[in-house]
Amino acid sequence: MMLKIFLKLVIIIFLFSQNAMSYQNRYVGSPSYWENLKQLQKDFYMKGALDAWGYYIWNNAPDETRDLFLSQYRFCIEKKSQDFQRNMFMLGWDDKDSAASELYRWSFASCNILAETDEYKNIVPEKNKPLENVNKKTWLELSNTNKSTYVAGYIDGSLAIISMILEDSQTSNEMRDYYSELSKDVYGCFEEKGLDKIVPFVIARELNDSYPVPWNVSMSFGAFCRN
Repeated sequence: MMLKIFLKLVIIIFLFSQNAMSYQNRYVGSPSYWENLKQLQKDFYMKGALDAWGYYIWNNAPDETRDLFLSQYRFCIEKKSQDFQRNMFMLGWDDKDSAASELYRWSFASCNILAETDEYKNIVPEKNKPLENVNKKTWLELSNTNKSTYVAGYIDGSLAIISMILEDSQTSNEMRDYYSELSKDVYGCFEEKGLDKIVPFVIARELNDSYPVPWNVSMSFGAFCRN
């Protein structure tokens, strides 16, 4: 039962609407941005997008299943992440989709296949362990270029998640209202301050040692819009 709930949680990313509002099409990972990245940078962009999804699970999955969901996703990343980029944009690039949207689409497809294996079904959840594809030690060793691509992936992943929630027909009215307001605030922030300025703002901020790197990025994202 838990497995089915998890798969439902991740597969709804495919329900993106073809009629998303134009201001919701803004993201960092555009076709030209992605195509000009070196493979190492694409990998860090991917890690940022996956960490954004992990942060969403941490905050929104039911307490009794959160550790399992994160352990399952972590397991899938460890086993299949080399496949996540293989089929990206095979069907072309829809102008409403960022590179993070494509990464989600193919990573969830890989995880869906892996979920049929006994190894996946028998995962023992790790307790209170957030997803952290880039930890503090790695972060401090990264060049600003690689930090920037990680943050870009995280931002695009966060935007993709908001769109996914708003376009899912099963989203509750309360949740839809919350994320609609959040969406307006975020894109209003980009309109006022410039989407191009958020990545340098985030990487320039000092890490709070009390939180994992993805949480720091999320808090910096909020601070950028508040300041």
